[in-house]
Amino acid sequence: MRVPDLCVVPALSEAVARWPPDEVTLVVEVLSPGTRRTDRVTKFAEYAEAGIANYWLVDLETPVSVSACTLIGEHYELVAEASRPTRIQLADTSVLIGPAALVAPRG
Repeated sequence: MRVPDLCVVPALSEAVARWPPDEVTLVVEVLSPGTRRTDRVTKFAEYAEAGIANYWLVDLETPVSVSACTLIGEHYELVAEASRPTRIQLADTSVLIGPAALVAPRG
């Protein structure tokens, strides 16, 4: 069992502790020095094998970037890689992501 940094699932009428992989729309992992290899290799393969439809990796090193992968058959294919604001298709929704905003000062 993996616990991703962010998991997008359909709205539920009651709280649940786990979701079946086929109900997970998106899993996001934020790369860090201690998790970089696990996120890029191990989790990449495990999430694909489990049937998670979309897997995004957020790299906080300059320039901040997002790599978006979609499950095609049994393997993920890179559908977008962005360090600037970019629209990514996620299921039936176009999502605007701005990677630099993830590390921008709040105020």
